[in-house]
Amino acid sequence: MTSASPGLVIAFPTAYGRFTIRPVENESNLFCLEMAESAGEVLELGRYRSINDAILSVAHQETGYLKWDGLCLGHVPYKVHDITCWEFDDFLGTNEERCCS
Repeated sequence: MTSASPGLVIAFPTAYGRFTIRPVENESNLFCLEMAESAGEVLELGRYRSINDAILSVAHQETGYLKWDGLCLGHVPYKVHDITCWEFDDFLGTNEERCCS
């Protein structure tokens, strides 16, 4: 059984579904951007070296998810670029390498 990489999982709900950023299993400092469509399908949109890079791809409409990327700028929530506006979805444990002894 493999364990997930430690870290936060954050999400941003939209009319098209829910963007989620989570650590990639067994990969240090790699994050997966997903779209959980309202129909229930989860699509992996890309992998990024930082949470910020993944958020910027959503904010700049460069996700590869055509329904989102094709929106007129006026229809993109202004707060999508701000990490504090993303929802805390989960916490996947601790990073043992960075624990205090």
